[in-house]
Amino acid sequence: MAGRILLNNSLPSSDAERNRLDPIAIQQAQESIYDFFIKTVNQSPSETVLLEFEALFIEGEETINSNTVQALGQIIANNNEQIFVNTIKRSCYILINNWSSKRNYQAIQRLIQILGESNNRQSNLPTGSTCLKSWLIRFINSEDYQEIKLFAAPYNNRNQGYWSHRYTSYLLVPQYLNTSNPVEQRELARNTAKKLKEKFNFDLAMYTVRCDYNSLEEQATKEKYLNPTNIEEDGLINLIKEIVAKNLLFSYTNYANIFIQQTKNINYNDFKQNLQKYLNFSIKNENTLEIFNSNLSHKLNRLYESYNKEKLSVDLLIRTCRRIIEFLLTEDNQEPSQLFIQLVNQNNPLDLVIPLLKIILICKYVRNHLDACLAQLIRYYENYPEQECKWFINFLEVFNIVFAIHTENVQYSLVKVKEAEPDDQKVIDLESYRIFPQLKGVDLQDADLSGTDIRGSNLSDADLRGANLSCADLSDANLSLAKLKKANLSQATLNGTKLTVAHLHHADLSGASLWDADLRRAQLQQVDFRGPSRHTMFEAEST
Repeated sequence: MAGRILLNNSLPSSDAERNRLDPIAIQQAQESIYDFFIKTVNQSPSETVLLEFEALFIEGEETINSNTVQALGQIIANNNEQIFVNTIKRSCYILINNWSSKRNYQAIQRLIQILGESNNRQSNLPTGSTCLKSWLIRFINSEDYQEIKLFAAPYNNRNQGYWSHRYTSYLLVPQYLNTSNPVEQRELARNTAKKLKEKFNFDLAMYTVRCDYNSLEEQATKEKYLNPTNIEEDGLINLIKEIVAKNLLFSYTNYANIFIQQTKNINYNDFKQNLQKYLNFSIKNENTLEIFNSNLSHKLNRLYESYNKEKLSVDLLIRTCRRIIEFLLTEDNQEPSQLFIQLVNQNNPLDLVIPLLKIILICKYVRNHLDACLAQLIRYYENYPEQECKWFINFLEVFNIVFAIHTENVQYSLVKVKEAEPDDQKVIDLESYRIFPQLKGVDLQDADLSGTDIRGSNLSDADLRGANLSCADLSDANLSLAKLKKANLSQATLNGTKLTVAHLHHADLSGASLWDADLRRAQLQQVDFRGPSRHTMFEAEST
């Protein structure tokens, strides 16, 4: 890499002036760089790609593609810092998106590390080439780089990094909602946030089912599972039982459906009155009820008053629900709202989380807005050390658990294991029940579940395409209708596993134990059965 980038202060003045006045040429220069990285990341090892990225953007040296060097020279000569930022930013997301799809998380972390270290390293750029140096330094210190760093957080241990990194799934939401971001960034942010939520839902279900057992066998097994929350084990199990028990006595989903039916053909003013009653219902704390009856009711009554006599429309419903979320969380998209402060001071996060749940149950279209408001609150409170905002972290944890139970593809049930007669028949004795989560239709595509103990789990209709289940124990699990195309099930234990009508195209079942597995009507095209257990006994139909 002997050559150097022709920088703006070394370009002939006539060339620099022409480039400044030709936006089409600058756009073509950007596309040349993007095409180079798209081609390189698809054809070369990640180590080579990282060297090329470092040589071009950080060292200012020749790469294997002279056109790319000239293209960056044109961008720098244009003397527009924002164009440079857009170029390096999109180049990063092209690489991260590709490596993420291939589960090459180490390369993603290395790219982010290279960028971070460039702030303190001595560059080989020619003396006087302050333009690229200063632009790069400002980029590393900008919000754009902080957004890129979020994509390293999912692959770190939960206890690594700053406390706010545990809530990356929310912090990514503004990235994919911002239409000015590159398409690669938006797509990556959406997919990563979805995977993080699915992983939390799965980890919570697996941890819960193992921790709510008392046998010695399960005590040994549960050590393999990390608590995905920041709540201690006993408190977590009791909280989940409390949430599920409340839903048995009072179904939020059913009540939401009734509310939707009853407010279909009424005017907007009547809708707002009914909405207040809907949000207040089931609130037991008198102070919380007073806050809702006074402050929130006052805001609702004044909301969109010009529409009061008009029939409720879908657009008006969405706008109203968005505003209520803002009333409850952050009204200026910067600081916590007064209602938020008042409600969290009641020391019961459920008093705030349940009304937010009720809003989503009547208008699912505002979920992204809810997550974006939470992201803003996280950004606000991350300026404080963890010790000073434990109450806020506890609120986030309770929010995660409630929404995992009520809005995701995991059904939590209470199973009675012993008889008890409480004095009040309307009160459920939680000690007499165990939690039983069922994962139905859950999206675990490309998930790494190698060595996981998920015996007896209900994963019917789950999307496990490309998932790594090598050496996993799936004994007696229900995988009927599951999508297992290209899944790695090598050395997995599938004794008694129900795999009826499962899609197993190109799956790797080499060395798997399939004693009494039910593979009737399973699709088995090009499945690798090399070296299966000698106890393999199943009936299957290849369709």
